[in-house]
Amino acid sequence: STRLRERAASDEEAVQAREAAREVPARIAGGHCIGYEPGALCGNIACCRRAIASLERSLDGLLALRRRGTLTAAEADQMLRGGRELGEAIAERIEELRQRVRSR
Repeated sequence: STRLRERAASDEEAVQAREAAREVPARIAGGHCIGYEPGALCGNIACCRRAIASLERSLDGLLALRRRGTLTAAEADQMLRGGRELGEAIAERIEELRQRVRSR
């Protein structure tokens, strides 16, 4: 968020959270570009798993910012909730892709 950037532009944990968050859609898009053909599904799954790993790094950074008071509890909790929901959606997508692999 803009507030996060303003408060912690040079803060390592803020940078970690921001950069990792930016990786999430890029990883998902990468999986989409790999495709949905039977031979590409495992690559797509790998990209989704990398998206979850990036998301977890972002959430870890947000938690650190919350502990230090850089973000208020309300601000952090809102972002953390959204991040967890996103992680659940990606995990569901991975399971859907795995079902396609199994049904080949």
